[in-house]
Amino acid sequence: MAILLEPGFKVDVSADAQGPSIRTINQRLNDFSHFPHGGQNEAMVQNVLDQMGPGFVSIVKVPAMTSVYQCATGTYSEYHRSLLQNRIDDIHSLGGEPILDFSGTPECMVRQPSGILEAIFGDTPDQRPPENAEEYGNAIEYIIRLVTEDRIHQGKRPVKYFYPWVEPDFYIWYKGFWPEFINKQFIPFGLALQRVENDTGLDLTLFTAATSSMVPSFFKGPGNIDYELIESMVTAAEVNDFDLEGILWNYYASYPFIGKGRSEFEFGDPIDSMVNFFLKRTNSKTSAALYFEQISTLKTLYPDKKLGLAEWSILVGGEDERTHNHEGGSLIASGLSAMQEAGLDFANVFTLYFKHEPTNRLHALLNLQGIGDQRWNALDFWSQLGEEQLKIRAGGHAPDHDVWSTVTRHTNGDISIMIANHRGKPRHERYDLAIRLENFNQFGSTVYSQWIEPGQAPYGPPEVKWLNAKNNSGGGLPLMLL
Repeated sequence: MAILLEPGFKVDVSADAQGPSIRTINQRLNDFSHFPHGGQNEAMVQNVLDQMGPGFVSIVKVPAMTSVYQCATGTYSEYHRSLLQNRIDDIHSLGGEPILDFSGTPECMVRQPSGILEAIFGDTPDQRPPENAEEYGNAIEYIIRLVTEDRIHQGKRPVKYFYPWVEPDFYIWYKGFWPEFINKQFIPFGLALQRVENDTGLDLTLFTAATSSMVPSFFKGPGNIDYELIESMVTAAEVNDFDLEGILWNYYASYPFIGKGRSEFEFGDPIDSMVNFFLKRTNSKTSAALYFEQISTLKTLYPDKKLGLAEWSILVGGEDERTHNHEGGSLIASGLSAMQEAGLDFANVFTLYFKHEPTNRLHALLNLQGIGDQRWNALDFWSQLGEEQLKIRAGGHAPDHDVWSTVTRHTNGDISIMIANHRGKPRHERYDLAIRLENFNQFGSTVYSQWIEPGQAPYGPPEVKWLNAKNNSGGGLPLMLL
């Protein structure tokens, strides 16, 4: 089969189902962060559940609410215990697995403010390191037991995946320095999880903290990843003899947050007006190709580790007007193909919902009525791809143009293809699509093709069109072009 995109883009696909050319489509790239729960918005929870069915999600990021741990009793309150367990139950009901994010030090054990970081970045007590590493480790052990052995005693599935913090290398989210995080939080966390594994016989998975994309790139290596902090966590696990199975990082494609529309952060007038004036343009580096580079580099450095994106999207705050429209959708679609090719284990788009969102703007894939934006539609189409990825013998991707494709076959023989072209910096070029099938006899010589385009509205269904092609055999070829 040949898929032609002019100028100069071609995909040659093998129809042979045998041998190492066939790979399973990774549905774990189809996940998101911050699953809602009934304690915040019952209607939103139901709207989200109505949008999904079993098998739609696989690994979903969930806050463990560490900061509300009560030192006096050594427990959560009954309310917070139920809240966390119900959230886990919801994800399990959809066939998914939660990955618990332990960001936040219990407020009853944080150290006194240093004064310097808090003065510059603001003070949030649960973002400070703990005074006592052992006390912190005991709190972590309690929470891990709550979501593992306590669930087993209730006849429920335990949680398998854990990580200690989001972006401890970015001072807005952590009011301490790297040595404090490693010695007072990461090492006690790893040892606590190891104690639970030894006592229960469970095979639990520990990931690194998710490093930040927001630390200036001159502190980092290829692909703008914080390799120094990652390596310090890998080394700490080896020295302290506990297992570290995976590596997490966050990356937003428009870093350093140059986008169209509003600025990423609101500073208040008149600074807002100045920032918006200078940043109201498109970041030419916004690209799926960078994700491919990051994953490839980390797989080379840590070939025995699982790799996951804890957060990713076009922009973290969603103020970029591209976030929800067809441009945001195309970044998600091209990013999924790039991650599939590079061999990423899982990825969580930020974010499924936003609890304070009064309108349809900012972060959310779904608005408060449960209607998806164009990024959601890209994820939804990915979930409907075939089970097998067909080998691309030549071409398939044009990183210079940021064109990516994924070609799949369903168990019934149908073929589904997703082609995405995200342009960080718009170029006035026309792409013509031609489809020709070779060695796919069930479709005959031509194909009746469904063409799905993202809608123009930020939230709403994609537009379905039909290519003018004759169908000789009754087969169908669903496409999503972004």
